[in-house]
Amino acid sequence: MTISLLIAISFSIGFFIESVVGFGGGLIAYSILGFFMDLKEMVLSGLYIGTCSSLYIFYSSKKYFDKEIFLKTLIFAAIGSIMGALTFSLL
Repeated sequence: MTISLLIAISFSIGFFIESVVGFGGGLIAYSILGFFMDLKEMVLSGLYIGTCSSLYIFYSSKKYFDKEIFLKTLIFAAIGSIMGALTFSLL
């Protein structure tokens, strides 16, 4: 089984459970991938999948997009991303 197929299966299982329960998709996907991948590879694949799925959701629901809420959220997301990247680089 190739690693990309394993990533796809683990995130599919994780997000399926998240759609049923309401939370924990990433936790489940990362716990499955933890048996097969290194921590840095898991985080990078999760960021890639999260970015792709967020872009898909954005394009599929553009008419409900509110710029004001987005800009307010973007500030805090940028701060959190910088802090997370710095913390992750120290590992």
